[in-house]
Formats: sequence, C-alpha cells, structure tokens
Amino acid sequence: MSTPIPPNNAAFTLGQVAESTGGQLLKGDRRKRLSGVCTDTRKLRAGNLFVALRGENHDGHRFLAQAVERGAGALLVQTEAALPGGAAAVAVADTLGALGDLAAAFRQRFSYPLVAITGSMGKTSSKELISAALSACGMRVLASRGNLNNLVGLPMSLFLLDDGLNAAVLELGTSAHGEIARLSEITRPQVGVVTEVAAAHTEQLGSIEQVAREKGSLLRSLGPAAAAVYNADTPYLAGSLQDLSAGQVLTYGRSAGAAVRLLDCELLARPATRCAYQITSSGLRLQTELALLGQGAALNAAAALAVVLALGREPELEAALRAVSRVAPVPGRMSPQPGPGGSLLLDDTYNCNPGSAIASLGSAVALARARGGRAIAVLGDMAELGELSRFEHERVGREAVRLGVAALVACGPRMSDAAEAARQQAQADRSDGGVTVL
Repeated sequence: MSTPIPPNNAAFTLGQVAESTGGQLLKGDRRKRLSGVCTDTRKLRAGNLFVALRGENHDGHRFLAQAVERGAGALLVQTEAALPGGAAAVAVADTLGALGDLAAAFRQRFSYPLVAITGSMGKTSSKELISAALSACGMRVLASRGNLNNLVGLPMSLFLLDDGLNAAVLELGTSAHGEIARLSEITRPQVGVVTEVAAAHTEQLGSIEQVAREKGSLLRSLGPAAAAVYNADTPYLAGSLQDLSAGQVLTYGRSAGAAVRLLDCELLARPATRCAYQITSSGLRLQTELALLGQGAALNAAAALAVVLALGREPELEAALRAVSRVAPVPGRMSPQPGPGGSLLLDDTYNCNPGSAIASLGSAVALARARGGRAIAVLGDMAELGELSRFEHERVGREAVRLGVAALVACGPRMSDAAEAARQQAQADRSDGGVTVL
C-alpha cells in the first residue's frame, strides 16, 4: 500500500526553481513566490509548484491545464511539453531528476542533523526507534512517513523540513542500482545508517553482494563531518565499506568491539523483548524491555543508541533507551494481535524478504515457547528475488523446520518450494511427527 504524500509549504521563487534544477524559465517573473511543491493535481493547492512527473503508467503533463485551473503558481515540465496559455513554467530535461535537485537545494537551508537509514530489513522500525531516541534528547524530529523512501517520496518528505525542527530521520529505499547513491546525494545526511543486508530486490539488484554494494553506497557518500553507523554482524556489508570518508564510524551488534554491543536478548511471554547493551567506549551497561519483538528489534534499538552517540549525546543514552522501549510495533511488522482461545497472532506481512522471514520465524518459535505453546507459520510468496527465488523459498522452508515451527502453511506457487523443502528437512531430521506442512 502506498503512503499518501502529505502537503508541504516549501517556499521558492520561480527563479530559485530554475536555478536549483538547471531548468529554463519559459514564462513568468523570476521573483514570483511559490508555496508548496505538489505532484498530484487532486491534492494541489493554490500557489503550489506543480511538478509534472512522467513514468511508465502515468504522465503528469496530461494534467497541466487542470493544475492551472486549480491555482498552480507555476509548472515544472519536461522540455517538449505544450503549456496552457499564460502559465508560469520552468522546463527541464527530466522532471523526476529535477524534483530531487529541488529537494536537495531546499534541504541545504537547514543545518540541523539529518539521519538517513537504509538496509534490506529493519529500516522502518529503526526509523521509529531513532526518532524516539532523539526526541528523548530534547530534539523536535521529522520522521519520513510510511514508504515515502524512493525518488519521489523522499524529496517530498524533505519539503516538510522547517525552522521549528531540530532533526530529521529519513528512510532510503531502493529497487535498482544507483538509487541509494542518488538519494544520498539529495539528502546529504550527517548520519548514515545501514541496518542489514539480505536477499531483497535481487531480481533488479542481482546477488546479495550487489545488494550490499547498493546499500553501502549511503555510507560511502558520507564526508568527514558525517558519521557512518552500521550493523557489525552483517558479513556481506563489511566488504563493500572500504575506505570510508566519514569522520566517525560506529558499529552495533553482537560482535565484540561493536560500539553498541547487544549482550543479551530474550523474548518474554508478555510479549516483550528483554535486552542488555554495553557501550564499548565507556563500559556503560544498559538494560530494558522493548515493546518490539525479537533480536531484530533489539539490534534496531542498538542502532538508535549508536545514532545518539554519533550526535554527541552520550549523557542522554538512558533517557533515549527509555523512549526506545516504549515504541510500539508498526502494523505489519511483528505486530502482536490477540487470537482465538488465548492464541497470539504475529502480523509480519509487510514486504517480507527471506532474511526477515527467517528472523520472524525464530522470534515466533521463541515467543511460543515462552508462552508454553506452539508456533504455526502461514507464509506467502516472496517477490522480486529473481534467479534466487527458488533457493530462498527453499531456505525459508528448511529453516522453519530447524527452528522448531509446529506447522507450516505455505500459500502461493513460489512458497510450494518452501513446503517441499520443509518436508525434506523434516524427513532428514526424522521429525515427521514434529511438524505439519500444508
């Protein structure tokens, strides 16, 4: 489901639009003031700059007359566009690229910290945890909404920056080579965070090593005044992070030597996650119970603590962790829901990939054991895996048996490979009676 783009009040003159995008001012006074940037005429407000985006299935140029009728202050169009009579307009070679350029120029008006997050999984939870941690440090924080993390959603999120904020936490997503580098160029973060690397979007990106290269481009984009934060437990990532230019490099995870080390993680029946951390530089130990579930959540909380360190707010770590512990699950991501007969349903249906599926299965089994019950998994097809699809579905099926799932319900043609692999694993383990595969 696509997240609605919120309206904004980002202010430009028509001349600034032309200068920021390298465009040609076709009509209008350079001094004309515009308020707000919009890409959808249905949501356009009087005085907005309307950006006519062109994609595979849509073309905003078809709605230029409608934009003018609704009061658009100016139009940002591609060079060959036919303009409605009298409309102020700037022409560029590519309106999508120009949208990013305009957002990049707007972002440079604000000097407060911007934290950018990417990874194959854990981006959204980390965004919420980091936002909570920084808020506990007394900052007024803008966090990007939902899945507004691509070449359209991220620029539109940046237009929400204003002088009343102290920090921003934005999520960067990708499905093709070069997108993270471009989003990094637009945001110019003071802190870059990479959560995890796993098989996701491999249909477009290729191997896991290539996924790591794509995600790691966020950290490689950082300069000497910025901080790089990443999961030290991710083997594929380290190889793509040679010669970082970031002034600070902070790791987190279970690995010895991580700046924020996860010492212990236990799922409780409540449900909750009890975890303990150590800050390596000072030896400080911290304990909490997270409302979020599983080791993945505990690692994402460690990322939040690492960001607090990166911003020089170590004295506020305990307050930050208290705020982090109160963050509730995001719908569709390990969200516990009451089921019939005292059962517990874990909703982890949002955009699942193999790594997150296996992590969720492990958490479900651990939680079931803590509650004295059984774990029953209902799995649907995982998309955009390309040549790795069959291998990764089979891997999930085998891991479900190894982790101790009592029953596996496989839904969809791709997940039938997981079901068959689960049956074979159960036979190899001689545990046919211990797991039901449907």
